Amino acid sequence: MRQALPFTIGKGNVLREGDDITLIANGIMVAEALEAAHQLEQEGVSAAVIDMFTLKPIDRMLVKNYAEKTRRIVTCENHSIHNGLGSAVAEVLVENCPVPMRRVGVKRALWAGRNAGFLTKRVRTHRRSDCRSREITALIMEILPDGADAHPAFWINDIPSSARQ
Repeated sequence: MRQALPFTIGKGNVLREGDDITLIANGIMVAEALEAAHQLEQEGVSAAVIDMFTLKPIDRMLVKNYAEKTRRIVTCENHSIHNGLGSAVAEVLVENCPVPMRRVGVKRALWAGRNAGFLTKRVRTHRRSDCRSREITALIMEILPDGADAHPAFWINDIPSSARQ
């Protein structure tokens, strides 16, 4: 039986140590992040997994420490990538330790409907397509073209040229 981890508002829990990349997830995406970390291990990538179950306040020190340690962050959300976990983590990174970051989640969602069944069906459809461990793993392998030793500078291609100095 697994040992219960503490639940402290404003503090995240490190579920898995890793040196190459950090996956930060919450809710049902924690299991997907752990599975992705296992899949990445098979590819020679060491991924830390953090359960960030509170966003406000977010565990700023934990995010900063792992950003410094792994130099790459991926957030895993089971809903829109806008204004959620990824946004909170990005705020911490830009103010404390700017490292490359990606967000995994529903990229675009403009839904309309009256009943919960409609919404549940739409969320399930998007969750299946955007937010599973295999998609997380594929994204990470794509952004680590040379494996775990790749330098984070390759992420510069994700920044529009107009924003580069």
